[in-house]
Amino acid sequence: MLISSTIKEFRLLKRDLHGVAVLFIMPILFMLIMSAALSSNNELNNKSEIILLGENNNLNKNLLDLLNKEKIKIKFVLLEELNNYREKLQHGKFDLLIINENTDNTTLNEDKNLQLWLNPSIDRAWLLGVKGILQKHYSQLRINTYLNKNHIILEGNKRKQIKEIQNKVNKQLDEKFNQINLYLKNETLQEFYINRQGSEVNKPNSVQHSVPAWLIFGMFFIMIPLSNVMAMERQTNTITRLRIARASSFSLIMAKLIPYFL
Repeated sequence: MLISSTIKEFRLLKRDLHGVAVLFIMPILFMLIMSAALSSNNELNNKSEIILLGENNNLNKNLLDLLNKEKIKIKFVLLEELNNYREKLQHGKFDLLIINENTDNTTLNEDKNLQLWLNPSIDRAWLLGVKGILQKHYSQLRINTYLNKNHIILEGNKRKQIKEIQNKVNKQLDEKFNQINLYLKNETLQEFYINRQGSEVNKPNSVQHSVPAWLIFGMFFIMIPLSNVMAMERQTNTITRLRIARASSFSLIMAKLIPYFL
């Protein structure tokens, strides 16, 4: 009886083309839409540009280039236009203004803090990511500028021996400074993702994190073709005839579940 009922369910489902389409196409379409919506959830993108305000100098140009390489949407504007962009920030046209009043010639002890002017509705997680990248690259640029100006000049360096000592010391300083620069460019943290079996896996994205919940939600699409089949059985009195034939309720329930789980 169970086998016959299962075959009957397959035949009914085969005739319900709309139900089959909903059963397979809708969950797939739902997964694709959610995947596209969350595919960039971990990326540092934002709907509006970041505005970097400051003087037209090498420090700001290099900072702008480094942030662009991080795929952050940012534009440089002269500091004289601060009031104009402040009004735009108030009206929600921008989420973040970065004000840098320092130049290449500003010493480290005179270095002024970078000012971040924010829209109150800004995404805090996105802001933390931007602040981390900004602090890393800005610190690297400032230290590089400081190290490049730290060659020694000895008095009487026109003499050959003093000149050789000066060059030797400066060469050693350059080697140490290069090591510092390489260290600053390297990533300090290295991530490893371990699954329950103890194996290393690739970083899961937001889509993979949500798959179990989507699968549970996708099971609700089974109700549409199942309800169509039950409506057809009610119209043809199929359930009544099966009860007269003394078919068990367990067999009827299992016969309906098996096709959809397969």
